[in-house]
Amino acid sequence: MKNFFKGIITGMGGVSPGMSGSILLVMFGLYEKTIDAIANIFTNFKQNFLFLFPLLAGMSIGFIIFGTVVTFFLENFEVYTRFAFLGLVIGTIPLLYREVTKKDFKNRYYTLVVLSFIAGTLIFSSNRDFFPAIADPTFLQNIFVGLVIAGASIVPGIDGAVILSATRNICNVCILFIH
Repeated sequence: MKNFFKGIITGMGGVSPGMSGSILLVMFGLYEKTIDAIANIFTNFKQNFLFLFPLLAGMSIGFIIFGTVVTFFLENFEVYTRFAFLGLVIGTIPLLYREVTKKDFKNRYYTLVVLSFIAGTLIFSSNRDFFPAIADPTFLQNIFVGLVIAGASIVPGIDGAVILSATRNICNVCILFIH
């Protein structure tokens, strides 16, 4: 039952712009076990299924319920809602820092984090039309976006809501290479 309620909160984090469901899994101490259960689902199917089912059911419920709430607040109180999400993101930084320092986080990684932040900021803030938007995605584009979101969702700190808004543009560039 605990994992079901943790799943609800994780699903809510997955919907929240700026939050990451995987960060919440890290905070709950379930991230590594969840990744292991997904990666080895057929190794010990019954045990992994019994662990994942309540978690995924809770995530689905949290995603659906909180998605409605987020939509309402973004439509009616956009600035306040965005600042609330920013506060939630900033609030997770100390917890994430504590978690990564337990795992032999080297000082040189800080340089990579800062350089990635600067590069991302320069690319996406200097030219909003860097990736053209997709008005009517094709079936192949939807599959590609789903794969990008699924792959990125397992990385702590990657925000699914941001990926959804970014991939509609990035997908267009990648589809050009597929054709």
